Amino acid sequence: MPIKPIIDIAIGGTWDYIQLITTGTWQFESVLNDPAWATGWTYNYYFWWLAWGPFVGVFLAKISQGRPVWQYILGVVFVPTFVTIIWFSVFSGSAIAWEQTHNAGILVAIKADYTQGLFVFFEQLGWQGGLLIWSSLLLLLIFVATSADSAILVIRQLSGASDAQTWSLYAWSFALGLCAFVLLVQNNEPLNRSVAIIGALPFLIIFMLQLIGFIKEFTNELINEE
Repeated sequence: MPIKPIIDIAIGGTWDYIQLITTGTWQFESVLNDPAWATGWTYNYYFWWLAWGPFVGVFLAKISQGRPVWQYILGVVFVPTFVTIIWFSVFSGSAIAWEQTHNAGILVAIKADYTQGLFVFFEQLGWQGGLLIWSSLLLLLIFVATSADSAILVIRQLSGASDAQTWSLYAWSFALGLCAFVLLVQNNEPLNRSVAIIGALPFLIIFMLQLIGFIKEFTNELINEE
């Protein structure tokens, strides 16, 4: 495993990312000097997380009930960030080093379809690569399944359905599965982004209410402790 590229990406890439966050969070086009990039990615992901934020927030609050705030922040912010840095550094650093030494066509595959870059890299590793491919697919399946299950749980809670109302579980599961199936069949990335942006608008209100509720409850907790 090439250690130097991994360390370079882990340190240099993380530092560049921190600088971009602090200097470019609210100045997308001027910092990136590319309005098309900002529209296609930065703005899009802002709306994406506005749509996804209430689901994640309610789910994390439910499974973290009773834990102190520092444990919540550690488990939700710092641990996933550290794991993500390691993941991207190891695989991207290894792929870059392999491409430079073997000219394996990884860059060509990414330019054609960026979703294939990881699998093209794994194909260069023999039987270990095959094992990694199937492991990656399994992880993707687990991610989709757990995300869908969490989303359905949160939707039922937001809609006021009780655990005894099993019909709501099947109804929301069918609705969510149908939406996912339609978008999958369309295979249209701009359409997926548009749906995410449209879906984010009503959840923006929920997001703001959650923020107000959090500040209120946190303030009351501090007052009661004093």
